[in-house]
Amino acid sequence: MRPLGAVALLLVAAAAAPRAVSGQHYGSISRDDFPVDFSFGASTSAYQWEGAAAEDGRTPSVWDTFAHAHAGSGSWWKSKEMDCAYGLCLDAYKFCNTGDDSVNGDVAADGYHKYKEDIKLMKETGLDAYRFSISWSRLIPNGRGEINPKGVEYYNNLINELLDHGIQPHTTIFQYDLPQILEDEYGGWLSPQIIDDFTAYADVCFREFGDRVTNWTTLNEPNALVSLGYDAGIGPPGRCSKPFGFANCSSGDSVNEPYIVAHNCLLAHSSAVSLYRRKYQVISFR
Repeated sequence: MRPLGAVALLLVAAAAAPRAVSGQHYGSISRDDFPVDFSFGASTSAYQWEGAAAEDGRTPSVWDTFAHAHAGSGSWWKSKEMDCAYGLCLDAYKFCNTGDDSVNGDVAADGYHKYKEDIKLMKETGLDAYRFSISWSRLIPNGRGEINPKGVEYYNNLINELLDHGIQPHTTIFQYDLPQILEDEYGGWLSPQIIDDFTAYADVCFREFGDRVTNWTTLNEPNALVSLGYDAGIGPPGRCSKPFGFANCSSGDSVNEPYIVAHNCLLAHSSAVSLYRRKYQVISFR
């Protein structure tokens, strides 16, 4: 396997208004416009893509709890414009243009059932790579301990389907969707206990999928987890305090908690990287 840090650059396709780029129409950009050794790809996160929130053994994550707790309430952060600027919308068009903030990830893009159709579209688009995140609560429903065979089966099928279509899988271990059971038990990222649980979870990911996945990301944008979840309070678990928080949080400490969470994120990342290098990374000498 290649080193953990060897993550190829991905081109993430995003919806935007048409514009001119060097005389070309925005929509005319294709794989042929990039070098041969460039990884032309796209990415998703588990909560925004998979759906199947209560199927095949998956348990709630903090995103499930957060989205459902604030469904139908337009006052849980200062403005919808702020939400769209941060890119938090689960369904950006629906939320930002119709004022409906009751959306959640129960179905999302239904990638759990439609991944084959999506991969076919990726192939037709000319993608070389696809980055997806693993749902911790789908793979290990209790946050630690027993592994969900249905979760392993799903990600094996997804990875194999990508490889069968010549698309390289890039895997993110954590993208904000902490199992709610760990949040309830010890406060999630606020506790140093998260380091051991995250490392054990990463170990399962490396062991089950590392024979085919060679590009790993430990935590997706931990700065967003810290600032939105524990400072502004506009992302899960929705903790903040005045005068810093943007939301009307019921609990939190925007002065201290972001630094505690950031510290634990760095330690969890370091622990997972150390585990990978010690146990899974194959070093070749030339």
